[in-house]
Amino acid sequence: LVMFSTKVTLAEALEATRQFDEENVLSRGKYGAVYKASFPDGMVLAIRRLPDGFLDERGFRKEAEMLGKVKHRNLTVLRGYYAGPPDVRLLVYDYMPNGNLATLLQEASHHDGHVLNWPMR
Repeated sequence: LVMFSTKVTLAEALEATRQFDEENVLSRGKYGAVYKASFPDGMVLAIRRLPDGFLDERGFRKEAEMLGKVKHRNLTVLRGYYAGPPDVRLLVYDYMPNGNLATLLQEASHHDGHVLNWPMR
């Protein structure tokens, strides 16, 4: 597991997600499932497990290294990644307890029919 700041091992990540247990799934999409990873020291991360065979290892590592350098106030920070056999690809992010933007926007519009204006978004 390659971490950009906080040091976490692959074994610790597997334990924190309980081996990617379904109970820890935060969301699913085209780019795989996102799991909540709760560590004994209280740290919580979100780990995206990409579909098998999503990218070859070299291409994935290159993309992950570039993503790790992106810093913007509206983006979740990529904390690390893992690329190993057999075709396992993981992206490690800060955990966002309020969910993702798409979910928040959908819930707001479906809840009361009110669509958030641009400043609120």
